[in-house]
Amino acid sequence: MARKTRLTISLYEDDDDCPRPQFGKRTAFHLLENLPISSGPWYESPAEIEAAFRATAERERRVAWMLRRIDKLPPVERSSVRFHYFEGLSYRDAGLRLGLNASSVLRAAERGLRRLREAASRETARR
Repeated sequence: MARKTRLTISLYEDDDDCPRPQFGKRTAFHLLENLPISSGPWYESPAEIEAAFRATAERERRVAWMLRRIDKLPPVERSSVRFHYFEGLSYRDAGLRLGLNASSVLRAAERGLRRLREAASRETARR
């Protein structure tokens, strides 16, 4: 009976130091190590990094605006929005905390979101 042999090709100079990943296959880590940083898949140009910082600052500004506007909502709407959208509670669980039924919490959250949208529309109209 003929014996089957597996041919494994190593891309390393020193075969004994080669890390052996799962399934006995060898990977070519040195191919990644020898890539210049500017051509790697993880490379970001200075312009891309600057754009990411600007986008992050804009997002932080919008979140801060929204949190300020949520604080100005009526108490039931504010709590409904926070419990459902920020804490991830179901309308039923939020209702248990507020002493309301789920449909009341749903309506209060919808009213709160409508007020936030209207405030955002007014804000962008001013600009």
